[in-house]
Amino acid sequence: MGATLCIAVLSAVIAVRASFVAVTSVDLGALRAVAHVRVGWLTTAVRAIDHAAWPWLVRIMAFGTIAVLIAYRRFRYLAVYAALLFMGLFGSLLLANAVGRMRPAGVRILTRWQGYSYPSRPVLALALVLAGVVYTVVPAGSWRDRTKVVAGIAIVLFACVRLYLAADHPSDIVAA
Repeated sequence: MGATLCIAVLSAVIAVRASFVAVTSVDLGALRAVAHVRVGWLTTAVRAIDHAAWPWLVRIMAFGTIAVLIAYRRFRYLAVYAALLFMGLFGSLLLANAVGRMRPAGVRILTRWQGYSYPSRPVLALALVLAGVVYTVVPAGSWRDRTKVVAGIAIVLFACVRLYLAADHPSDIVAA
C-alpha cells in the first residue's frame, strides 16, 4: 500500500509541469555529480555488472523460478508470480508511455537503453523477479530473512550501476 502511494505521488509530481522541471533539475544535478567521479577501471567493472544483470540474468531467474514452481507443483504460487510479473511490467510500460520521460540529457549515457526512462524498467524487473524468488521459492523463516537482505543489496547495487552509467534518473529508480 505504501509503495503504491509513493509511486502515485511521484507520478503525479512528474506529471505536473512545474514540479517535473524541479525533479528533473535535481536528478540531472545528481547525475552530473556522479559523472564527475567516473574512472576508467570502475566504468569497466560497472559496465560488466550491467551487461551481466540485464536482461539475461533477470530472464534466467524468472524462468528458473517458474520451472521450480512447476516442478514442485506450486501452481497457486506460480499464478501469483506470473500475475505479479505481468502486472508490474505491463503497468510500468503504461506509466512510461503516459509520462513520456526522456533519458537524462547533458550527461553521457554509458550503456544501452531503449524507451522512456520513467520508471526504470531494468530495476523494476530485477526487483519483481527477486521478490518472486524470495516469497515463492525460499521457505519462510531465517532463510527467507537472509534472502531478503541479499535481494535488497542486489537491487541497490544494480540501481547504483544504473545511476553510474546515467541510464536512468534517480527518481526513475525510486519509482521502480
